[in-house]
Amino acid sequence: MSKIKVQSPVQNPIIHLPSYKTWGVDRYYFVSKLKALGIEPFPADKDIILAQWYYYTDAEGWSKLLPDLVLKSSLYQPNKFKCVQYAWLAWLNCIQRYGLNSLCPCIDKNVAGDTQRAHAYNIFPIGDATGIQDLMLFEPNEGYEYSGSAILIGAEGYIPELVFV
Repeated sequence: MSKIKVQSPVQNPIIHLPSYKTWGVDRYYFVSKLKALGIEPFPADKDIILAQWYYYTDAEGWSKLLPDLVLKSSLYQPNKFKCVQYAWLAWLNCIQRYGLNSLCPCIDKNVAGDTQRAHAYNIFPIGDATGIQDLMLFEPNEGYEYSGSAILIGAEGYIPELVFV
């Protein structure tokens, strides 16, 4: 069942929230899935826990939510609002709007073969009540060709190396 959420008049006054299922896994489980793919968590210190549980949905749920998390490319400002800020804002919007904190920012030092710069975007788990079945990527900047949809790890030069989790 869908929901209607009323916000303050400063923001969009009414948002239609699609229905989707959610599940949670502990940080250790999520990190083990990342490490199995050669992706390092940040912080790596096991004594620093930013969130004990990570909440996610299935492929159908993400397909309803991801298009809403794409951000306008006009937000870009050199040295002020770049790919890192896009990834963080998409993550925070996902938490605020949908209660899912697993659309985590990640960093890639070699996007599309360009070794001179890093690129940030998001990684997220797809699964069900039995756990995480897959990890996918999300480009939140509408200015990129692959924005708004799930991207396979390694496709189009997207190879995350570090995930903020």
